[in-house]
Amino acid sequence: IVPLKEILELFRPSLHLVEVLEPERMWLESEVLNEMGRFVLENSLSNVDVHVIKNASIVRGLEDFMHHYQIDLLVMPTHQYHGIRRLLNS
Repeated sequence: IVPLKEILELFRPSLHLVEVLEPERMWLESEVLNEMGRFVLENSLSNVDVHVIKNASIVRGLEDFMHHYQIDLLVMPTHQYHGIRRLLNS
């Protein structure tokens, strides 16, 4: 979290935390929003918006989100390689 805070302080960008949920997982929306809000508060982050997007395709959901909000850079941290493989293989 320290590198993220340093980037936010240095450049003052808008930060969007985004979770794309497939339609069958939308029942998790409020839980996901609460977790993201808690993350923002616990880490004293500012200029952060949280979003949950419903889309059958995670890649398409992210593409639509980036287009809608005119996002210049997408950063996708993951604990495993499956997130990157899933994105590249779609």
